[in-house]
Amino acid sequence: MATTSDTTALRNRFPEFRLVGDPILAANYNTADMLLGSGSNWVSQTDFQNARLFLAAHLMMLGQMGAFMLGGIGVGGMGLFISQIRFGERVVDFDERALFKVMSGTLGEGEMMFNMTFYGQMFLQLRARNIIPIAVV
Repeated sequence: MATTSDTTALRNRFPEFRLVGDPILAANYNTADMLLGSGSNWVSQTDFQNARLFLAAHLMMLGQMGAFMLGGIGVGGMGLFISQIRFGERVVDFDERALFKVMSGTLGEGEMMFNMTFYGQMFLQLRARNIIPIAVV
């Protein structure tokens, strides 16, 4: 559970969230805690605490991005991307948004969202050096 010292630490580390209320910051910390668990499988507890901070900030930023998208272009606006235009016999195809391209072949299903923010990328760096992946051969 998020404490007052957690929300203060997030504001001190990332001043861009200084105007966000404690209940919202605490809710993002609680979600991060739910995703991370106890941290007992991390090599470094310092890295775990930093990863927790970066994950909470990442979730905050995703929430702000979602609010911006909903406010700016309405519900379902992300599906309004034009992929192809036809002019008679001519066809122009477009590539997918760079934001949604997989940046690394090492990410698993559902993990490309971490590349959407700096905080998520930092979380991945910390996780990679603390959690040894299991290879299935």
